[in-house]
Amino acid sequence: MTGVIDIGSNSVRLLISDSGRTIYKNLIITKLSENMFKDNLLKDGAIKRTIDAILEFKRVANSFKVESLVAFATAAVRNSHNGLLFCQEVKEKTGVDVEVVSGEKEAKLGLFGVLGSSDDGGIIDIGGASTEITVRKGKEVVYSKSVYVGTVATLNNAGQDLNKINKFVDEKILEFGNVENSNFFAIGGTATQMAAIDLKLEVYDRTKVHLYKLTKNSLEKIISLLSSKTPEERKDIKGVQIGREDVILGGAVILYKIMSKLNIDYVTISENDNLEGYLKVKENEKEN
Repeated sequence: MTGVIDIGSNSVRLLISDSGRTIYKNLIITKLSENMFKDNLLKDGAIKRTIDAILEFKRVANSFKVESLVAFATAAVRNSHNGLLFCQEVKEKTGVDVEVVSGEKEAKLGLFGVLGSSDDGGIIDIGGASTEITVRKGKEVVYSKSVYVGTVATLNNAGQDLNKINKFVDEKILEFGNVENSNFFAIGGTATQMAAIDLKLEVYDRTKVHLYKLTKNSLEKIISLLSSKTPEERKDIKGVQIGREDVILGGAVILYKIMSKLNIDYVTISENDNLEGYLKVKENEKEN
């Protein structure tokens, strides 16, 4: 049995797998990238919350008698000036080694998690600090780019003002340039939350969210709903996870703007993502 921890910009997640079968998957929102965008420094409070989450997930992993526990970190850690010190502190306090993955590798992990090693398709992965788009055709990656725009980054730069959010996101996604056409899957917390809101789920159900087709028209309605309410009021919207109420509007706009840029009417939401991708990469390394 293997465990994988993803230390993201907004949450820490744990996947426990037994011979490729998901046994446990959960997250704790820690907002690691909170207030880091002015000086690119991870703050003490955010570091403590994240280490506490890792300790909790290590306890969970031990309860499942996990034989191997690995961890990787994404944009918040790789873009911070004190990311290395953070990884050292994690090691000292939890015993867990953390691999800081590049934006390019993060994009490919998501692709691998959804499509395996060879299927064609495209991935949109909206995180807290960055967003990745990757496309595979003919078993070859033909496009892969990570842009420093995510839900927490958008909140920090534009707050809850929809006009400012639109302006910020419009400027950032220009960096994606020309993207190959594909059948696109959307992964990560923003994507799954959009599906949950569209489905009006009172209790999150990954079986209903996985492979749900989210239309651009539905997303437009969700943005209108979210922007009409304060973060506190959004907690009452079915499908909104407590802890995401402040960042969810920015995430919805990012996904909508990307769909517009790619000229696609819908995306397929996938519960499988870079956690599954990282696990598969590690398993392949062991075999080779």
